[in-house]
Order: sequence, then C-alpha cells, then structure tokens
Amino acid sequence: MDLHTHTVYSDGKLSPDQIVKRAIDHQIDVLAITDHDTLESYKHLTQSDFQSNITIIPGVELSTKSQLLHMTDFHLVVLFPQLALGQRKCIQHLKQQYYQKLQHILSKNSQSRTKRMKQLIQHLITENQLNISWEEFFEYHLVHDKNKQLIQKYSIAKYLISKKIVDTVYSYGRWNCFFLFTM
Repeated sequence: MDLHTHTVYSDGKLSPDQIVKRAIDHQIDVLAITDHDTLESYKHLTQSDFQSNITIIPGVELSTKSQLLHMTDFHLVVLFPQLALGQRKCIQHLKQQYYQKLQHILSKNSQSRTKRMKQLIQHLITENQLNISWEEFFEYHLVHDKNKQLIQKYSIAKYLISKKIVDTVYSYGRWNCFFLFTM
C-alpha cells in the first residue's frame, strides 16, 4: 500500500501511468496519487488501461496555513476511500461526485500559490540580485511543466537550474531566502 505519491503534475518525476505501472511491478495493491493542490493526474489515468487488481484511491495533498500556529504551512493528504472501487469506477465517481467542488477549492489554492510564487521570484531578484523575471520564469513553466495550472517552488528550482544559477534542486533549497521567506 502506498497512499502518498506524486506525479509529473506536481513535484514527482513519473506520469500517472508510470506510477501505477511501478506500483503493480512492486506488487502494491492499493495506491493513492496525492499531487500537490491538483487532480490533474486523474484526468490522464482515464486514458490508461491496466489489467490488474490494483485499487486506486483518489487523493490530493492540500496546502494550507494554520492561524492557530501563526500561519504555519501545512500539507494535508486528503483521501477519498469511499471512491476506491477500482481504477475506472474510482475515477468516474471522482469526476461525478467531487470533482467540481474540489476543483473550485484547488483553483483558489492555485491562485494563492501563484501569488506566493510571484513574491518568491521578486524576493530572489531583490535579495540575491538575480537576473531573472516573473515573465521569463512563467514562459519556462508553460513550456517545461506538465501541469500548466500549478506553479510551485519545484518549478522555480528547475528554472534556476536551467539558468545555471543553481546546480541541483537541493542547492536551490539551501538558499537562505527560502528559509526566511515564508510561503
């Protein structure tokens, strides 16, 4: 059982089909794809055809803040086990019952995330005198990221690597500005 996976539609490296195939290859019988703030991967699972008894539980990892803990960021893994009826039925029920409502919430999260990422780019420019811009980053994002609606720190890291500003995602995460700049 693996109830917390990410695809290329979030900060993972595999497509939804590849995640499912890998789970089958490793004899995982229950799988949840829980991309950050998006259900995009489930749109693409409908195109796959797996001859297996794997059960896919729809899920998402929601980004939120706690006012009780001074606006601390949290990532909540939300699963819909009642929809775990096998791959095809599961996806069909997700779209029918929850997709519209959840998509509305995720859209609001996406708008908030985009605003924070713009602030982060501006912070990088100001604090580190980087020769980058939001517009240039956004162009890069549209060309290179699978999920055009989800902008995240991982996307910025890939952009900085492409500009040879950092060597790896790890070095991106070590910059002081990311520890000081609360997302």
